[in-house]
Formats: sequence, structure tokens, C-alpha cells
Amino acid sequence: MDMTLARAQRAVRRSARSLTRPWRPAASNGAEPDRRMAQWADVRRRQAMADPARCLERLLGPKRGITPAMVQELFDEVAACDSLRRSVERYKDVIGKDFQAKLSGVVVAAILFNYVATRIVRPEVVVETGCATGWTSALFLLALRQNGKGHLYTIDLPAVSGELSMDWTLPAGLETGFLAPEELRDRWTLIIGDARAELMPLLAKVRQVDIFYHDSDHTYQHMMWEYTSVWPHLPPGGLLVSDDIGWNTAAWDFSRAMSRPLAIHGSNLNFGAMAKAVGPSPAA
Repeated sequence: MDMTLARAQRAVRRSARSLTRPWRPAASNGAEPDRRMAQWADVRRRQAMADPARCLERLLGPKRGITPAMVQELFDEVAACDSLRRSVERYKDVIGKDFQAKLSGVVVAAILFNYVATRIVRPEVVVETGCATGWTSALFLLALRQNGKGHLYTIDLPAVSGELSMDWTLPAGLETGFLAPEELRDRWTLIIGDARAELMPLLAKVRQVDIFYHDSDHTYQHMMWEYTSVWPHLPPGGLLVSDDIGWNTAAWDFSRAMSRPLAIHGSNLNFGAMAKAVGPSPAA
């Protein structure tokens, strides 16, 4: 890591710490954490957008020329992927959803930010922490194949209910990421390990990350650590996408610290994304 990057990382961490107090579950008399969580829920409701094209424009900026027709065409690519359909239908009893259900409801936000945005941004490097079934990994991998470029690095531990914010256990006989079709895996490096041990060496190796997706341990401290560790490695316009932003205020606090707007789609108020500023930013 060069000195410029090291200084940027220290600046990000100082900035985030100066504006935040780690949120912890409220004690019986803990009115302040309850109040902040209520405020954060209200912010997410107000910021959420029902229109996918407008939501992506908030994230990526107006110069991309994003239209509803463009977004729908890219959504249709996911629906038309036979290998992904076969994989989901094969394991529908395991995941509790068929392919059609994976294209609607709260899953729309993941398709919007992890597939459609990836198709538009055309990244060289995507890093994902957390994998479980491999649905989001498959979305990234399909987008990279359609782009004809890029590589996905995923860090994950096999899911065990009650550990690292998981409410689901990987069934015996299945491997992490089992939903990702074999034919899409040529652009994938799956690292089985704890993000707390594996993320920093990976960042040192790839140096620049065009899109980062958090879906690992959803405690405030871990989410803030991942955000602040990855942010200096994002180029201008690079994306930070996060699941489970409603579990605590880390995403809210970090977006305020970096002075970056959060894009939230109305299908899922627990899923958000922000882009690094093009030009001088608080992380520089």
C-alpha cells in the first residue's frame, strides 16, 4: 500500500469515527439508540425511490443516460438466463423460492444494484463479502459474462445459523455459492475464510476495487470496518453496495461522513448503495 493510499485510509477512518458513535442494541433504558434507529428508518423511507431508473441515476449520475427501457432490458437478461433458472429451480426446496420469486419483491434491489449497475459500470474488479447460496454472486458473474470483462472475488465462511448474523445454515452436502451456475464461474475466485482475515490481503493484491458488496457480518463495528477499509480502494465513481443497512446505522453514518448520497430502491429499504465522488472527495 503506497503512502497516498495509507493517508487516505487514515483520513476516512478519522472522518467516520468523528461523526459516529457505534450503535448497540438498546438496554431497557436506552432511549438514544432507539431514537437514532427510528430516525434512520425514517431517512430510508424518505430516500427510497420506486422508479428503478431514477434510483440508478441517483447512484450513477445523470451522464449515463439511464432510461426505464434500458433498465428493463437489463432486468430481462436475468430472467432470460437459462442456467440461472435451472440452478434456482434445482434448489428451490433448499432456498424456499422458485425462479420467478427470485425476480420480484425485495430481491429487485439486489438485481438493480448488483446486476444492472454492474452491466452499466462495466467493472474490472468486484469484491463481495458474504455469499451463502451464491445468488448475488451469480448476478455479478452473469453481468461480468455479459460485459465480456471483469472478475469477482468473494470471501465467505459456510453459513451457520446464529453465527456472524446468519439465520440460515448451509445444508450438508452443499458448498458455499451452490446457486452460481458452473458455466459462469470462470470469472470467479471464491475465498473460503473470515473477511476479517482475508479482506485486507485481497485489497492489497487487487489494489483497486470498482464495485464492493457487503453481505457478511452485519454488526455496526464490522460493517464500518469493511466500508472504511474498502473506500480508499474505490476509484472515482466506484460503488459501495450493502445489504442489511437497516440492522444498524453504519451505512447512514458512513454516507454522512463521506458526504455521499445513499441510493435505496423502494422494493427493499434494507439494501443501499453509494458511489465515490468523481473528483476531490472527503476520502482524498
